[in-house]
Amino acid sequence: MDSFPSSEFAARQLPRPAFSRPREIRGLVKHVRTVAWSCDGRHCATGGEYKEVVVWDQSLDYRAATSLPSANTSSPHSHHVGAIAWSPSDPTILVTADKTFATGSVVAVWDITSASSPIAIFKTPGDVINLAFHPSGRHFAAVYPMKGRDVVDFFCLTQVLGKDTWLKRDDITLGGFTPEIGSEELNSLRFINSGELVCAVSNDGTINAWIYPVEYTPLEDGVQPDDSIDTAEQCEAEEDNRDREGGEKGDGCSDVSTPDDSEEYKEEAVEGDVEMTEGDVKGQTTPENSNHETMDGPEGMPIESNANSVAEIAETDSRDDAQLSTAQPLREATPPADVTVEHVKRRAKSLTRYRHASIYSASLLSLSFDPRGRFLVTGGQDALLTLYDTKGWMAVKSWDVFMAAIRHTAFSYDGEYIAVGGDDLFIAILSVYTGQVITKISLPAAVNALSWHPKKNTLAYCHQGKIGVPIWYILQQE
Repeated sequence: MDSFPSSEFAARQLPRPAFSRPREIRGLVKHVRTVAWSCDGRHCATGGEYKEVVVWDQSLDYRAATSLPSANTSSPHSHHVGAIAWSPSDPTILVTADKTFATGSVVAVWDITSASSPIAIFKTPGDVINLAFHPSGRHFAAVYPMKGRDVVDFFCLTQVLGKDTWLKRDDITLGGFTPEIGSEELNSLRFINSGELVCAVSNDGTINAWIYPVEYTPLEDGVQPDDSIDTAEQCEAEEDNRDREGGEKGDGCSDVSTPDDSEEYKEEAVEGDVEMTEGDVKGQTTPENSNHETMDGPEGMPIESNANSVAEIAETDSRDDAQLSTAQPLREATPPADVTVEHVKRRAKSLTRYRHASIYSASLLSLSFDPRGRFLVTGGQDALLTLYDTKGWMAVKSWDVFMAAIRHTAFSYDGEYIAVGGDDLFIAILSVYTGQVITKISLPAAVNALSWHPKKNTLAYCHQGKIGVPIWYILQQE
């Protein structure tokens, strides 16, 4: 990696950073799966197996911790709590999501000042793998897989009867199949610092950005005609009905009989039946005879001289054929097909894609944004960590200190460091400016979660190991 002297800590009049040994936080009885700091740094929340959610204060003493929900209250979750997120604007709002594998997931919104029960509960058909808050704190997103594709649900805080209420947004959606890209699998999703875009990385090695509309426009059921069957299809359906009833095909949907025209329609039906019977009994006229009778009479005389005789013959034939047609029953007019009017629910609008870039040849698993808005970092299946600028998405630095997939990345509050973990049995803390590896923390198992304190360089983390009592850790800069 290139070295730039102006980026060194000494050139910026900063001491070389050093981190203390990890501090073990004990007291839990269930294995910890995720951890996160509140926006003011006064609380830290952990999510564990079998519905466990615990909120810790600054002392990090279990005797002062609070369980959600409080004692003697059943939890809204039914299995392991694998995703949690704090509001970036309100330090009392916490969102948790579990993984129930068979019946989907439960997303719960908590106000930790009243821990008896959540203030909102939502159900999703898939297991939530990622939660992300909008910078305003009034919106958040939940990502869950559904049959080979990932779907994103958005939630917002809106006024209902004069009271702030959390609702699931039904006016927008993200995920599913697109003609240009196909089915996307979104492994990590984040809002940019301005909140105007929502970004995600996927298994095809791409990073995508969509325009996020903050304004919530709820959908309502409306009464409108069913456009699934157009006029041409209605005409075809009407003609098929007539064919099944033994009648002729109509000329169009506009030929509809009314009670005032019933007698006229019956007369036309009689004439039609006569002509059809005549064709069946007497047979078709040959082209030679037809041309001969049209141009000249039987004796080679003009048509004017034979007009009276032709009329008499036609009148005699029609009287004879009318007697044959009396055996056939008269047919009433087929009523027109009714245009069905039903309640149609408007569909949610898919977010507008702002940018789509292929930046990796392998799957991307992690995405994080610099709190100052200068960089974003991605980690993937190929164990390569890459730093990009947020303006042009151009690569600035890359690290290859890992041997296995990178699944978790996090920027420190001042943007100086990146904590990185994955399937390797260590956590690396890297310097954004110098590119140096500041420290490595050995682990007995792969990392489950990483979270920096919002006001100081203190890292909270947990791993997948289940050796002895449940433990999570705090790492502080000296």
